[in-house]
Amino acid sequence: MKTKISLPVVISLIMSFIILSTSFTGVMAVNKTTTATVMSYSGATSGSGIFVGTNQNSEAGNENGAPCITGVTVSQTGGKIYSNRIGYVEFAIDRPTSEITNAKLMLYITSVNENLSGWMKLACYRTTGAPQNAVLGKDSSAAGYPAVNNDYSYSAAYWSDEIHPSSANSWKEINITKAVEDACSEQTDSDKITLKFRLQVPQAGVNISTQSPYLPKIVISDGTPEEDKNEYTRTGLFTHNMLSDNPGEVGYTSRYEHGDFMTERGYDGMTFSLFEAAQYGLLWDQYDKDRGIALTEEDYLKNPNDSSVSQMNAKKVFPYGSKERKWVEEKRAEIIKMYSDAKKNGQKIYFMQDVIVLPTSLKNSRSDIQSSGKIDIRKAETQKVMDYMYDEMFTDFCDENGTPLIDGIYVRYGETYTGSSWGIPYHTGNNPIMGDSTQTHLLLMNYLRNKICVGYDKEIIYRTWGFGAFQYDPNTYLTISNQLEPHKNFYFAIKHTAGDFHRTFTFNQTLNIGQHQQIVEVQAAREYEGKGAYPNYIAGGVINGFEEYSFLMSDDETQSLRDVINVENSMVKGIWTWSRGGGWAGPYINGLGYPNNNPSDPNKDKSDKSIPVINGSEMWCDLNSYVINKWAKDTSVSDEDLVKEYAREELKMNETDAQSFYDLCKKSSMAVLLGLARNTDKYGVDVWWTRDDGIQITEFNKNINNAYKNSAADVMLAEKAESVKLWKEMIDIAYNLDDRLYDVKLADSDTSVKEYIIMTTEYGYYLFDIFNQMHIASVERLKAQAIGESSTPAMNRAVLKYDQLWAEWQKEYDENKLKGYPTLYAKTKSSFAGYNSLVYSKPFDDIMASFPRLPAGKKFEADNVTAQGADNPQYAADGDINTAFTAGYQSESEYPKKYIRFEFDQSESIDTIVVKKQKITLSSNTSYWADHAYAVGCVLEGSFDGENWETIYTMNTKPDGTDSQSEVVINLARPNNYKFIQYIRKEKNSYIDWADAGGNKLILADIEFYTNEEDEPEETPIPTDTPAPTDTPAPTDTPTPTPTDTPAPTDTPAPTDTPAPTDTPAPTDTPAPDETPVPSGTPISVIGATVTKTETDQEYIFDVELEQPHDNCNVYVAIYDENHCLIAVRIASLDTTKKASVPIDKLENEHIAKIFIWTDKLEPIIDSVTIEL
Repeated sequence: MKTKISLPVVISLIMSFIILSTSFTGVMAVNKTTTATVMSYSGATSGSGIFVGTNQNSEAGNENGAPCITGVTVSQTGGKIYSNRIGYVEFAIDRPTSEITNAKLMLYITSVNENLSGWMKLACYRTTGAPQNAVLGKDSSAAGYPAVNNDYSYSAAYWSDEIHPSSANSWKEINITKAVEDACSEQTDSDKITLKFRLQVPQAGVNISTQSPYLPKIVISDGTPEEDKNEYTRTGLFTHNMLSDNPGEVGYTSRYEHGDFMTERGYDGMTFSLFEAAQYGLLWDQYDKDRGIALTEEDYLKNPNDSSVSQMNAKKVFPYGSKERKWVEEKRAEIIKMYSDAKKNGQKIYFMQDVIVLPTSLKNSRSDIQSSGKIDIRKAETQKVMDYMYDEMFTDFCDENGTPLIDGIYVRYGETYTGSSWGIPYHTGNNPIMGDSTQTHLLLMNYLRNKICVGYDKEIIYRTWGFGAFQYDPNTYLTISNQLEPHKNFYFAIKHTAGDFHRTFTFNQTLNIGQHQQIVEVQAAREYEGKGAYPNYIAGGVINGFEEYSFLMSDDETQSLRDVINVENSMVKGIWTWSRGGGWAGPYINGLGYPNNNPSDPNKDKSDKSIPVINGSEMWCDLNSYVINKWAKDTSVSDEDLVKEYAREELKMNETDAQSFYDLCKKSSMAVLLGLARNTDKYGVDVWWTRDDGIQITEFNKNINNAYKNSAADVMLAEKAESVKLWKEMIDIAYNLDDRLYDVKLADSDTSVKEYIIMTTEYGYYLFDIFNQMHIASVERLKAQAIGESSTPAMNRAVLKYDQLWAEWQKEYDENKLKGYPTLYAKTKSSFAGYNSLVYSKPFDDIMASFPRLPAGKKFEADNVTAQGADNPQYAADGDINTAFTAGYQSESEYPKKYIRFEFDQSESIDTIVVKKQKITLSSNTSYWADHAYAVGCVLEGSFDGENWETIYTMNTKPDGTDSQSEVVINLARPNNYKFIQYIRKEKNSYIDWADAGGNKLILADIEFYTNEEDEPEETPIPTDTPAPTDTPAPTDTPTPTPTDTPAPTDTPAPTDTPAPTDTPAPTDTPAPDETPVPSGTPISVIGATVTKTETDQEYIFDVELEQPHDNCNVYVAIYDENHCLIAVRIASLDTTKKASVPIDKLENEHIAKIFIWTDKLEPIIDSVTIEL
């Protein structure tokens, strides 16, 4: 029967298990669909949640010594079953008022014992009301229906499902509608019905999360149709934008720097970056005056040599005539000009401020504002100093008419970028959050609210990023924010993702809750997904919800900007786009940059500021910013209409091309998702495997091993193949755009619209097919190992394709870098064209170099072999060592004379050529010439007509007199149907030819030819017979936040001991990291240097001594947190000395230090050294 229950429903979730008895209570306010979530809990759990099952011989958690049930396999001893439960869920229901159409219990499984494979069952009992202890949710006449409480029998369960290790990192959604109906069937007005749920598994090894946002919850629908999400729309939300060049990024000129452009686009405010903050233009003269230093500049200039004047001047924060004051005055003028220009064009002025930063001289003179050597904002004297800082900002930073310029401040905490290495000398700072993090945050919030929002009637936008669970957990957010009195000028800035700006991190559930105004942060530049180097359209997904949310999130959760903005009385008042900013290092899309390490680049050694990209464009970042900003002004407009508007207005496309451009953008969204992450719950992905500047080897291998173990490797590879297919379709769209667009220049480049779209789309294809081949090769190696082989044909094809893609990519970059082709990634070293970065990602070949380069495909023979100057040319295709080139010296007039030529009648493309066993045999009368007899003058050439030849490959065989030269596998960059291939002496003037008079000979054993045409596997479509569930939420990929601007983590208010689950549990055979941290306390010797770490209470000191002096080199000390995220760097010059001492402040979240010694061209002198902190 359908029963009616009154709402609201009060839920209390009480868990009993092995090591904890924990109570959960919460109040559920019902709308159309109501979610009851855990509101609080205490005590310790196993890992990050509730561990189901105990050791076989333990009686801990045994529920009343329930007897064993015959025929049921469980962990048991002495006729009892132990702890095969997660406890119970208890909820009370008041008077019935509406029908229940659906009720579900949702449990998030974080891990499953790798040996567990079988059933998981749920039983439900009524424990209050009449009749008590009845089993609910089953027909009472069913055979085996239990009549007593605590019955563990198989038949007690009314819900069951299979559970395997692959079930980890996913939600289990259990329909409990029948149980709820049964519970309410005999309800009276005064009854409160309590239901008890018990989960059973065959053996121990299931972990249920108790970490927000993956708490157990119950969702009840009352049957009322949901309102149309588009029924309510808004107009005129305020929008801000920020340009931020993080350290390590290449700066370039942007239209977003100009107030007239920003006003034309419809933005309301400009947020200037950390390095353009007003705090770096403060002179602190009023502070000096109130301390009794009343010296004016006029007084100083009158008597600069007077001892009393000099002594007083020296006490100033920035003394007159000093280099420190000169720097600040120039910085002040620069900042005021930027602010004034933007203000004249109608923009409100904001900047992001590092809190807390003060002049170094001020901090050093005031021990009363410090604790353990750090500036302590909890001290009243520190807050008085901060008063002077903000007073000068809001009163002295004025335009030419004396009107204050600053409208508000975005507050960043956690770390500070100061010192000469950051371009901010004479200043120092630290994380302001000390002691009890919640109370210190509230102190800072209240200070800023009262000082700036109330005192100056200006705005404070307080970022939640970096404040633990406050950033993504609704309960923590409400608990803390509700302690702060709202104000019209106070806002919280919240990222739209529950964590950092990863695509597959779920939508942030702290948006549009609580009593404070909010601004949503949206990263248009996509620091983890291209940084604008290739099409990556995310605006539509942010506005409407991403495709993957169908399984990553539950239906009752907000999933988009529409969900939190297009509602009445929304707390979301504006959007903050990042058109540039976030992430460290490349790829780079435009601008002068750091030393170029590309060996084929003619600019490589010209200067420290060589050119990685000329005529690049921020078009793809601009597109995302454009759509988000325009939509905020009228939320009734579709993102499709805005993309087409951008195509027409900005790119000058016609309607047909505008539609094609939108189609390309939509495909890019899915292509990026499938290539970097997943769109299925059949396997998990640790999305940190690439930060878009290289590969993190441990995470990459973990993903491969996990998918393979869970029998989902084929699904994973199908998604990667589908990504490549989409990129190819995007390239076709790009080439089919109207050729008129070759004559339309981009707004910020001399490159044409069509050229740039083609180049960047091909760039994306190369990158994602490289990712694809890496995944194929890695999976195929596991398959080969499983059958005792070292490789498979598919693995060999993937490795060769990987090399081919890199060769093509390099060629495209070399040909098009002056047209804006973005810089390359790292293939063979920890750097790439444009920058040698201090990041922890590794080059691609750190994975792929371990794969053998073996021929793949079908081998075929030449139809005819001819030669000049060679013995036994007929043996050149049989593997025999007898083929030798014996003719003498070849003069220029005789060229070409010596070759072996292969002729083909077949129509197959030649994909791979293998040149086997080249060597030089040396006679007893070895000469100087023979000692230098390289075969670099020998090349492979291809021809379609036998007359016009193109170079395929240049050899490099050294005359060592042995058979040790390994074969050369040449994967053609662009397979062709060559009719002729020849191995020929190409150089005209060289010391030695095939052989000399002394009998020294070049030996060639064999040349083999392969085609992939018959063996190329068909593209595997993503399985459609088992679609990803649309109503079962699953985990956000690796939701532990790692900051864009790397704020130091603060103490998380709640919870403190149950970290958010990661998407993929670490496999048991994950390879060890490639660098083993070195214990501190003793000198560490590496080739060429010795590094010693000492420490004080406030800082570490790294002493470095080189064995030999080097000109123009520096020591870089980089500090990383436990997520391997760079949080601080200090640099010291070695120059002609051999020693350097580098001090660096201790940080709360420090984990390891890495020491690099590089030349001023960022070329390594020693291997990096890793030291535990």
